[in-house]
Amino acid sequence: NFKRFESEKASFKKMLANCHDKGIKVIVVNMPVTAQNKALIPDNLYDRYNQEICTLPPEYGFEIIDLNSNPSFTNSDFYDSAHLNAGGGKKVQDILVSSVNSLNQ
Repeated sequence: NFKRFESEKASFKKMLANCHDKGIKVIVVNMPVTAQNKALIPDNLYDRYNQEICTLPPEYGFEIIDLNSNPSFTNSDFYDSAHLNAGGGKKVQDILVSSVNSLNQ
């Protein structure tokens, strides 16, 4: 839903700006999803999401950890097409813990 995307993007930008103004560090995690789940999203909407959200860091001062580009996630890590099972959740936890230490301080 492109209209909903624009509304949510505007809210996201407001939240980031508010956090930036208050000196709150934000880490955004782009969660992994299956190809089956991506197929449910209208053409180009997921690409647009990636382009428009991933280009915000310089402007809004947040860090992004893109787990959806991480090749270690497979269909066996998911409970259904969008939600991780316990094994997938453990992978997320391990990656986040190791990633946080390398982010800009």
